[in-house]
Amino acid sequence: MPIEIRTPEDINKLDALINSLVSAVKTEQLDADEIAHSTQRITSLKHQFKLNALPNPINALANAKHIIGNKAHRELEASLALAAITQIKITIIRCRLNLALISIFILLCPTPASAWQCNKQLVR
Repeated sequence: MPIEIRTPEDINKLDALINSLVSAVKTEQLDADEIAHSTQRITSLKHQFKLNALPNPINALANAKHIIGNKAHRELEASLALAAITQIKITIIRCRLNLALISIFILLCPTPASAWQCNKQLVR
């Protein structure tokens, strides 16, 4: 598909593409026989791979309920979520801070207790 259809504006783009193809055939920039042959080839392949059949909504819903949220998918989702967590080591540096020069502090701490401890050390 030369254009992804995701929004209503994309349908307008598809209409413009089709109109430009029709115009190119009429002005003989494209060969009408080649377009017809290409259309036949695409239609044949869609039929061969059953891509032109409309899905049965009842079967589609049953398949979706069977596939979406199954145990293997939930386990994979959990392992991906755990792998995406980054642990940040907190090192408390004792130093004098000129708070007039610093406008924003961002503390990344693994627990609220450690955030409170960091804050206590920095505010001293």
